[in-house]
Amino acid sequence: MPPTRNQARCLAFFLSFFTITLFAQPPVSFALPREDIIDQYKKRVRAAFVKDDCQQVIMYLDKLDEMKVDLPNSVIWVRANCSLKGGEFQETMNQLEKYLKVTDNKPKNYSITIAMYNKAKANHKLVQSGTWLRDADTGCYTFLTVKKINVWRGRNITWSGPCPDGLAHGQGTYTLSNGYKYVGQYKDGKVHGQGTMTWPNGDKYVGQTKEGKIDGQGTYTWPSGGKYVGQWKDGLEHGQGTYFYSNGTSKVGRWQNGQYIGK
Repeated sequence: MPPTRNQARCLAFFLSFFTITLFAQPPVSFALPREDIIDQYKKRVRAAFVKDDCQQVIMYLDKLDEMKVDLPNSVIWVRANCSLKGGEFQETMNQLEKYLKVTDNKPKNYSITIAMYNKAKANHKLVQSGTWLRDADTGCYTFLTVKKINVWRGRNITWSGPCPDGLAHGQGTYTLSNGYKYVGQYKDGKVHGQGTMTWPNGDKYVGQTKEGKIDGQGTYTWPSGGKYVGQWKDGLEHGQGTYFYSNGTSKVGRWQNGQYIGK
């Protein structure tokens, strides 16, 4: 006779409780010598990473950081992996840039590392989103495509160019109070044509734009030293292009929606 629904629920609860009780990690004893405590934390980091438990991975890595333990460079890759899974795309890129920089030769999982970086970069770009902003002095409106949403809210703008019908149009300079700047062409309130964009964090783009977005041939440079030269579409690398790494190497080929797809 099969168990009833209530019996099945009780059995499932018992099994889950038994599993948690049996396999839960006991706390690390601080009565142990420092080296033994460090060894315990390192083992737990490895075990948590194998189980894909990023919350535990970060927790134990933070403990090791608090103890000022000199960890191998591979730990940077582990942190980046967990940041990517957690949707923290900017943090993923920061960690991977450090990882690629500190290694003299190609690091372990090099191709996976580059793929992770590109995936994080593509997800970080919030394309198509945007808002109309008004220059308080001239009354001129401009449309701003949002690259990083939290950067643009509540910012004052200025536009130095022509403004027929209340919309930025023609050659001019657009600035935000936080340091963002665009020098180039506008059409009907949107970036359209040749221009140069600089962001507060040091990012820079020089090239073509279309209907409010990076689109066409252009060069994007990151403060870490990386640079992409090639074709863009809707704010993402798309078409033929070359990515230059800060260590002097490069990748040439075709890109699709921000992802490298081969030569």
